[in-house]
Amino acid sequence: MDTYAETLKKKNGRKTKRKILMIQKSLNKIQFSETVSKSLCLLNFGHTTNASREKIFKIFEAFGRIQSITIIPNMSFSFVTLAEVCDAELAYNSLQGSEINIGFKQHLYLSYVDQDFDPQVLMNDDKKFATPEGLFLKEEFVSPSESCFLMNQIESARQKLIDENTDPLKHRSVFHFGYNFDYSTNDVDRRKPCPLIPEYLLELVKRMKVMNFVRFTPDQITVNIYEPGQGIPSHVDTHSAFEEDLVSLSLGSPVVMEFKHPDGKRCDVLLKERGRTRHSFTCGYT
Repeated sequence: MDTYAETLKKKNGRKTKRKILMIQKSLNKIQFSETVSKSLCLLNFGHTTNASREKIFKIFEAFGRIQSITIIPNMSFSFVTLAEVCDAELAYNSLQGSEINIGFKQHLYLSYVDQDFDPQVLMNDDKKFATPEGLFLKEEFVSPSESCFLMNQIESARQKLIDENTDPLKHRSVFHFGYNFDYSTNDVDRRKPCPLIPEYLLELVKRMKVMNFVRFTPDQITVNIYEPGQGIPSHVDTHSAFEEDLVSLSLGSPVVMEFKHPDGKRCDVLLKERGRTRHSFTCGYT
């Protein structure tokens, strides 16, 4: 039977492998290594997750002299190189899977990179980091008080609908207003009645129309609720059942939304606390 430390090590290992694979799918230039080296990749702390040279320096300064810090534009990972291999190994063993406070709390995952790999080569690959065409991010669309109100209303609605209209999917809980979306067919099920879109959401839609985020009043809204640690794999939202405009309002904790294109382009967007690219890019949350 595994001890708690062994179980935690295995869990951290699985999460690290998943994050490496996600990065490698769009960026095969990064030479990850299982061999101890002076250079570390911060797999989930980068430009889009509010990283700065000062924050990274503060995390690693206790382990030895830092030679370089590289933050890749529009990506959720970064790199740090220490002067000595033993310093990097100590940092890795001390920080892997640990909780850090970067304005919000999150667990940090690390990987060694090949000692001959130069992160600066990624800085010149602009096409991989371009913001997807058609994507627009509006920060602070709702105020803090509006956010609290909306989350309370949504939680109240979930409690009322939990038996009849809430789908306990693997990665999240879901319920709908207007029309039900059937995930087994990836289409709207007009035969299954849903509650009407509430007035407090229609008021947000009116504001979106004034700001030209949408060109019509939607007749279907999906509410996704993610508990800590949950996410959703990359996907293209169904477009046969809906119009072109697609709006997502993020409430509660900050989260990184990943956009990936089959040709290798990738952009990680930080949806900040509170807080549309349609056919070609997939999107997912980590």
